[in-house]
Amino acid sequence: MSRVVIVGGGFAGVEAAQQLRKLLPAPWEIVLYSRENHLCFTPLLPEVVGSSLNPQHVVWSIREMVPGVLCRTAPVTGFDFDRNEVMHVDHVGNENRESYDHLIIAAGLPVRLEIIPGMAEYGWPIKTLGDSAALRNHIIAQMERAEVTHDPELRRSLLSVAVVGGGFTGVEVAGAILDLFKETSKFYSQIGPEDARVHLIEGGPRILGPLPESLATFAHGRMVDRGMKIQTGVGVEAVEVDGIRLAGDQKVAAGTVISAVGNGTHPLIANSGLPLERGRLTVTGEMRVVDRDNIWAIGDCAAVPNAHDDSISPTLAQFATRQARQLSRNIASV
Repeated sequence: MSRVVIVGGGFAGVEAAQQLRKLLPAPWEIVLYSRENHLCFTPLLPEVVGSSLNPQHVVWSIREMVPGVLCRTAPVTGFDFDRNEVMHVDHVGNENRESYDHLIIAAGLPVRLEIIPGMAEYGWPIKTLGDSAALRNHIIAQMERAEVTHDPELRRSLLSVAVVGGGFTGVEVAGAILDLFKETSKFYSQIGPEDARVHLIEGGPRILGPLPESLATFAHGRMVDRGMKIQTGVGVEAVEVDGIRLAGDQKVAAGTVISAVGNGTHPLIANSGLPLERGRLTVTGEMRVVDRDNIWAIGDCAAVPNAHDDSISPTLAQFATRQARQLSRNIASV
């Protein structure tokens, strides 16, 4: 039995499984490993935080999406490249191995809150459905606490949110929370429009770096007009219990700090011995890991060259799904 094993149940891994099942004949097995049994549409997580979407509307069962594919909801713990095997641990801690003829690594990039001192202790990540639901509940709880306090300073502190990272996720979650404050404050007798504050902190020269400057400038202006506080070109030195400390001893007071930065190399990849480029697997233009004939990598964990401008492809779902389609054709050709 010939087998393709895919590690990762995100946009890249699921799309590759779908396409390979269509392209490869029946004797080939397609096996997909994922820590979760669902695909989370991560670009919509900010809307979950802002309560404009039901959490159940941003997930879809992987098994329903990939008929004819063997799904393994289990964490992959390592690779044996000499024997062409993937190792995983079952629910009771036993190690199991699965052989492959071709291996696709689409493990994504994990959040590393420890990159910023204090973020792991006091910050909120937004990477999974659980993260977004917990953050939404926290924001609503902060509003309830603010409603019953008689201290104006405490009320403003409870309703102050700082988002670190002005990329797509940071901008969207900051906007969603600002909308939530504006649309729900009318239901609270003690909360006024001036009490809620949302800060967006970006270390680069502008927000939304991947977009053309004209679009980023337009978005910046619209958000400021709605009342958001935006700071660019400043580094975050630490996150503390009552807010953020910026370079130059500046302080942003906030009862809630959200991390929209800090992706790091996946431990599975870091310990694999495979070549890395800026924390991502080094691959050729055909998405084959350098010096490996039957190992491929796509999505956020892979430094896929973008022929348009010779840069590394950005970590966006649009690129991940296109990489998966092309890779599937490449493997079928091989």
